[in-house]
This record gives sequence, C-alpha cells and structure tokens, in this order.
Amino acid sequence: MRKANTILVRLFFWLVRTLGLSRIRIDPKAREATSRPALIIANHTGLIDAPVINTFIPGMVCVFKNSLLKNPCFSHVLRHSGHLSNADGIDMIRKGIQVLESGRSLLLFPEGTRGEHSENFSFKPGFAIVAKRASVPVVLLAIENPDYILTKHRPFLYAPDLPFHYNFRYVGTLSISPDEAVPAIVSRAESMFKHFFNEPRNPIPPQS
Repeated sequence: MRKANTILVRLFFWLVRTLGLSRIRIDPKAREATSRPALIIANHTGLIDAPVINTFIPGMVCVFKNSLLKNPCFSHVLRHSGHLSNADGIDMIRKGIQVLESGRSLLLFPEGTRGEHSENFSFKPGFAIVAKRASVPVVLLAIENPDYILTKHRPFLYAPDLPFHYNFRYVGTLSISPDEAVPAIVSRAESMFKHFFNEPRNPIPPQS
C-alpha cells in the first residue's frame, strides 16, 4: 500500500506539471543533500509540502499532524502509508528514531503547523531530540509557496493563477554534537532558516 501511494502521488504531480498547471522546482543542492537517508526538517507552508517532497525522496516517512486524519482528502492515504502521527510525542520520537535506524529518511515540520510565509521561525524541540538520540545530522529544506497553495489561512478550494509555483531549496546541514543541549540545536536551526530567508535567492533553473 505504501509503495502504491507513493507511485500515485508521483504520477499526480507529474501530470500536473506536464499539463502546465504547476512549476515545481527543486534546487539541485536539495536533491543532493537528501539523496542519502537523513533527518529532514522544513518550514511548513501548505498541505502538499510533504507529498511533493515525497516525489524526490522515495521511501521517506513524514510526521503529520493528527488532525489530518479527520480530513477526507488525506485520511485514507495517511492511515495506510506508514507515516507517523504527532498525537503521542514520546511514541513519535521513539518511532522516528527507528525509522532513521532502519536507513530511511524522516521528515519533520518543526513549526508544528502551517505558517503564512512568516520568517519569525519558532520550532518545537522534537526534531532535535530525535537527531540527538539517533546521532544523525539534520538537513534543512526551505519551501517557497508564493501562490499560497493549501495554506492555513486560505479557503481549501482557493484557486490560484496557473501555473502555480513551488520551490524547494537547500538551507544547510546541522551536525549534532552528543553533548549539545536540545535548546541550542533548536536555536541553531531557527537561526539558519531566518538567515536564509533574509538573504537574496537566485531563481532555480527550469527543470524537465
């Protein structure tokens, strides 16, 4: 079921792009940084953030907000895809560590909910706890959703101008020291995101 869901998601976004409905661009550095199993964190802009990331990181496991199980558009996929609910924080951390130890990538949105293009990042510490206990580095991805696709404060059926744009960029990688405190890890990640979004960014080249 998990593999079938991944194939369907990739097929859907391929079709959307082929029909000219979207311009989804992935920074080559982001592809390179996520080509190996890793703990990945990203800012959270819209409901399709994780599905799009899953198209270029096959086998990735995502931690999702438990309330999405009540959403008829997502509940079936989430219940049968092997992704992790954030309903039980301690259990989520334990299972997240197991995912990383099994050689798969784990995606977390440390803001905990979708933001509205805010650059005042405030992260929850779960990702830092997982990274420290699993002894893995953290790959930071920046998501740009300038057309506000499925953002928190827009109607679910909000229709943007087409093609809509979605960009994924590499921010950097955090190496975790065994004796580094969790709040310090969180602070470093927040600072890297703030610095990234405050700096000029070159366009990502068109992709086939």
